[in-house]
Amino acid sequence: MSSKILSITLNLILVSVIFHGCKKFLDLKPDKSLTTINNLEDLQSLLDNASLTKTTNLQDIIADDYYLATETFHTLNSDARDAYIWSPTADGILNWKYNYQTIRVCNVVLSELKKLNISNQEDYNNIKGQALMKRAFSFFLLSQIFAPPLTDSTKGLPSIPLRLLPDIEKTYPRSTVEETYEQIINDLTMAIQLLPKNGEAMNRPDKANTSALLARIFLAIGDYKNALTYSNQYLEKNEKLMDFNNLDPNLTSPIPPYNEEICYNLITDGPLWTLRGANIDSILIGSYDSMDLRKKIFFERKNNGVYAFRGNYGSSGNYNAFAGITVSEMMLIKAECLARKGDSILALDELNKLLIKRFISGKFEPIILPTTSGLVDRILQERRKELIFRSVRWSDIRRLNLEGKNIIMTRSVDDRIYQLLPNDLRYTWIIPNEIMALNPTWEQNKR
Repeated sequence: MSSKILSITLNLILVSVIFHGCKKFLDLKPDKSLTTINNLEDLQSLLDNASLTKTTNLQDIIADDYYLATETFHTLNSDARDAYIWSPTADGILNWKYNYQTIRVCNVVLSELKKLNISNQEDYNNIKGQALMKRAFSFFLLSQIFAPPLTDSTKGLPSIPLRLLPDIEKTYPRSTVEETYEQIINDLTMAIQLLPKNGEAMNRPDKANTSALLARIFLAIGDYKNALTYSNQYLEKNEKLMDFNNLDPNLTSPIPPYNEEICYNLITDGPLWTLRGANIDSILIGSYDSMDLRKKIFFERKNNGVYAFRGNYGSSGNYNAFAGITVSEMMLIKAECLARKGDSILALDELNKLLIKRFISGKFEPIILPTTSGLVDRILQERRKELIFRSVRWSDIRRLNLEGKNIIMTRSVDDRIYQLLPNDLRYTWIIPNEIMALNPTWEQNKR
């Protein structure tokens, strides 16, 4: 298939997912004549399309690392305003469609693979593994918005539809929360068996970054034993960190794109105000030590004295936030899980290995904490400071509030206070109204 035809094919798939609804679910069927796949290279081209390396930044928009001035709030469209104040009617339609467009393409790839005569089993396995990993990542991102956190009491509740086939005429029920995570984990463990040790590009799945994704997912569901296992699996292959002493804080964007810390590249396609247009929470800014270079690398002080974020790992400057996975995230997962199991010495070693690369040379004093609970809290503090605007804070708050951390998020607009209390029903967003209209048998999330 020519690259031109293949590009048209994918564009039709994506446009149909984003802008249309069919009688059964979401999209229109693309012209079959344009979806003929001739070889593995055609399928790799589908998976490499830039649209599959993006998601939305909804998890950053609805988290607590920033706030907006009232005048900025009133410049937003109604959907963005509803998201910012956690409106009970906010439905996250763009997040739904972005992730299901990726799932749709992955399902096309997995289906077409079965039809090809394969002469190179290694390449076949690689492409299948990539599709499984990308699909699982999108299922996970959807679960963080539209499904409750996984607990013994929620595992049987409605979650997201697990679309596993490209047939858009097929209807799917909402799976349970438990079924959702079983599918995600099964996809990823199968992908690890199929993928090469190291991929050819940062946006291609491989064994290492798939292990990293599993570490993130197991952490999100509070399975610290498996989170430790998979973070270790990744770090055995790569522990490269940037030394922030070698970065230039005078640059507009001090962190170079495609740097050595990135193990999987995923960026958000979101509005500017969630990055440099947003005001960083003053308590968060105050938590950085004066010798901590992250305060200069991650932030810039604006003329009004408040700070804006600029420490983006993404490849598109400061418009698109980074939602991928880095070495530092794996180190923090490993440190937290070690601390939780009582291995304080090893946990401190992992944390200190990270922080020495973030402080001014010669100014970092290794952390020494006497208690397990105090160490976990310190690691969680460093996790928030290191992973700001990485699309993980929302998941962290959901997880930590289940453990009794009592994190209350607050917004102030026009002298009115909006709050999201621990374990509020709004931590699970409603299924978008236009999707519910196409699937009237589904149960809507409670409000």
